[in-house]
This record gives sequence, structure tokens and C-alpha cells, in this order.
Amino acid sequence: LQGLKLRAAPLLSELKSLSGDMHSRYLLVSSKFDDPIVEVDDRCCGGCFSSLPLRITHAVKSGELLECPECGRILTNSTAVTGINGESDEMI
Repeated sequence: LQGLKLRAAPLLSELKSLSGDMHSRYLLVSSKFDDPIVEVDDRCCGGCFSSLPLRITHAVKSGELLECPECGRILTNSTAVTGINGESDEMI
């Protein structure tokens, strides 16, 4: 969990610069969960482990910020916060 928080720091700064709706959503989700931003892993939400529709997983892989339809956590692709070599990448 701590490692994901550290790797998600660039994404968090990106969230702060997004529209008020997504930032408000982040604040709401973070009040409910210690891990409001989770990775999609094998087509599952990294928070509640619910299976995600293929449409959502493809959109997240493409860089869209979407929410898990079950728990509401913000979904991210692991390569969005971690580079191929495991090093942190800056968000584009």
C-alpha cells in the first residue's frame, strides 16, 4: 500500500489540476478508503477486486481516469504511475 501511494504521487498532483468534478470525487473517495487510487490488475479493481468490464480496462490502459463501478475508487493503469523498468514516470 505504501509503495502504491509513493508511485501514485504524480497521479495525485495530476488529479489536483483536473476539473473540479474529478478532484471532488477524489476527496470523497479518499474519505472512505485509505487507497482511493488503485491499479487495474488482470481486469480487476485493485481495491475491491471486482471484475471490470473490458471497455473500462481498455479505457484505463489508454490513460483515462475512470471509477470502479462497484466501489468508486479511481482506477489507473500501473504503467501510468510506474515505468516499464519500475521507475516513476511523469504524467503526460
